[in-house]
This record gives sequence, structure tokens and C-alpha cells, in this order.
Amino acid sequence: MKNYKEISTYFICLAIIALSLAVNIANFTKAEQTLAVPPSGKCVILDAGHGAPDGGAVGISGVLEKDINLKITKKLQRLLEQSGTYVIMTRSDDSNIAPDEKVKIRDIKRADLKARREYKNTPNADIFVSIHMNKFPEQKYKGAQVFYARSPQNSKILGETVQKSFTENLDPTNTRVAKTADNSIYILKDSKIPSIIAECGFLSNPEEEKLLKSDEYQNKIAWAIYLGINDYFKNAKGTE
Repeated sequence: MKNYKEISTYFICLAIIALSLAVNIANFTKAEQTLAVPPSGKCVILDAGHGAPDGGAVGISGVLEKDINLKITKKLQRLLEQSGTYVIMTRSDDSNIAPDEKVKIRDIKRADLKARREYKNTPNADIFVSIHMNKFPEQKYKGAQVFYARSPQNSKILGETVQKSFTENLDPTNTRVAKTADNSIYILKDSKIPSIIAECGFLSNPEEEKLLKSDEYQNKIAWAIYLGINDYFKNAKGTE
């Protein structure tokens, strides 16, 4: 009888261990699917728009676009790097990347944009993503929106994929659609790799500006862009 009880206890313990392993494996698989790791070997260029002395758009509260851009871009950088993606940042601090000899603000801005465009010629880079904020004279407008380069063709796919992720993972009420960048968006001209600008929200909208300033919402934006990039890499046929 004693041996029977010991054997029964042994098999019960085995069953508990097996069940625990099954649950852990299921949870790991679920977490792995949630993380949605991009294929290894990819190279993403991230551009945090503007940078001192160019503050970009100014919010209702006085917050500067350049600061929010950099915070979101760094969060996105961490997500991508943790997933095995090689990331190149056009800037990692509050500065511009124009040549030092430029003195006038206007000249600095032009040289800075030109230098950022050159990053798109980086050998073996797969995509270019520029992070910005939007602003409009009227306060009623809100919502993240993506603009994509006219070429190469996969710029449209990348833009639409990130826009879809904005709706699914950031704001389900956002009805905006990804659009082709017009000629005024200098940084997306002459793109050799799929390139987009992610306008993450309106600093001119009081409610959205408050969200954009919060660390939690910035994390959500970075996560939405990350998932969009991942979906692009999984579904796009090539990068040209």
C-alpha cells in the first residue's frame, strides 16, 4: 500500500510538472508572437526629426517637436535592437547634423536635411523611418499619419503597413490613411530604399498634445511603429 501511494504521488508530480511545462511553453509562444521579432540581419535607419537649433513645431503648451521626436525614436530604437535589428540613428541627442561651418539658421536647416537624406544611401540599409509631429492652425485635427516616398514602390507598402498599425495598436478611432509625400517633403525625395515619415500626432490639438508629452503614450507610438515595421519585413517582397 505504501509503495502504491508513493507511485501515485510520483505520477501526480510528473503530471503537474508536465502541465506546468505545457503552460510555460504556451505562454512563451504567445509572448514570442506578441514581440513579433523582425528577421535578423535587417538594417533600419531612424531619423528623429529636427534638432537644435531647429525645434520644429511648437505645441500649445510650448513643448518642442524635436524633443518628443527624439524620445519616441529612442524607444523605437530599443525595441528594434532588442529584436536583433541593426539600427542607425541620424541623431541621438539634441543636435542637428549639418556641417559645422553653417552659421545662419536657414542654412543649418537646409544642410541638416541634406545630410539626413544622405543616410538613405547607406549600404545595405533596408528602410528609412523619420519621426515627426504634426501641427495645424485649427485645433480640431488629430491622429497619427504616415507619408511615404514616391519611390521605390515598397515605400507605399511600408507606409500603409505602419498606418494600419497606428489604427490597430494606437488609436482605433483614427481614420487617416497613408499618403504619398508631395514635393515639399524634401527628406523623402530621391529615395533608394523604402522611406516614410511618421507624423505621430498633432501638437496643435490640446488633448493629443497632452498624450504626446506622456511617456506612456510615447511607448505606445514606438510599439505601433515597431509592429508596423515588423509586419512590413514579414510581408514585403524584397526592399526595392
